[in-house]
Amino acid sequence: MGTVELVRRWIAEGTLLRRAWTGAWCVVQGMLLTLRSPSLLRLAVVPVIINVLLYVAFGYGAWQLLGPAHAWLFPGPAPDAWYAFLWTASRAAAWLILAAVLFLTALMLVALVGSILAAPVLDAISARAEKILTGREPPAGPGVVDAVMRALRGQLTLLLMYAVSLAFGALAYLVPVVGSLLGPLVQASVTLSFLCVQFLEWPAERRLMGPRERMALVRRHKAVSAGFGLAAWLMMILPFTMPFLATGGTLLFLSLNPHSSVVTGGARST
Repeated sequence: MGTVELVRRWIAEGTLLRRAWTGAWCVVQGMLLTLRSPSLLRLAVVPVIINVLLYVAFGYGAWQLLGPAHAWLFPGPAPDAWYAFLWTASRAAAWLILAAVLFLTALMLVALVGSILAAPVLDAISARAEKILTGREPPAGPGVVDAVMRALRGQLTLLLMYAVSLAFGALAYLVPVVGSLLGPLVQASVTLSFLCVQFLEWPAERRLMGPRERMALVRRHKAVSAGFGLAAWLMMILPFTMPFLATGGTLLFLSLNPHSSVVTGGARST
């Protein structure tokens, strides 16, 4: 049984937890497939360089925003009352959650901007990975000029959808008492979903599927997508992993898309 068929079987037969684990497993398999394939490693050089530069820029920006954002959530000194301990504990917990959300958002922006700047190379990595995984030539997709324009429009659309979703998620901050903790958690879940949508881009674009269609696919497979998004975020903490995620996203897309045909005995690295 090939890798794609195995993932499809786990998704179809697994429990909620097993499906989430399967999404994370696709990320790991993407890394291993890339490392085993010289042709994929050669293509990975350019997006790695772009990834590292963007990682430094957006990571620094997130760090600079952390202090002011936390001060806005908890203005003023600690109260001189019986609940001072609870206030201090909530403040510390909010700092940790807010730091995670800001850096999660920074990594999302790295993925979005990096996908635009390295679009042709990431598409080539995904196409090569698809051929290895399925044993077939991938769909030709749009022409070069059309592909660049679709990629630019798609990333801008995804960025707009992401910004609107974050804005609606920010309403959770208004919930009395628990808003300072609930808000970051809601926004983190939004970002994980969009990370998954982002790394389905290249095989989906070869089939002329835009961001909205990818979002619909993610919503139909929430557990798998959540596992993939969380694992992708953890992997992106290292600033050279975008090619691995392009390969892992290709594996996930092929497993979720029922129209992706596979030749038995594929998935040989070359």
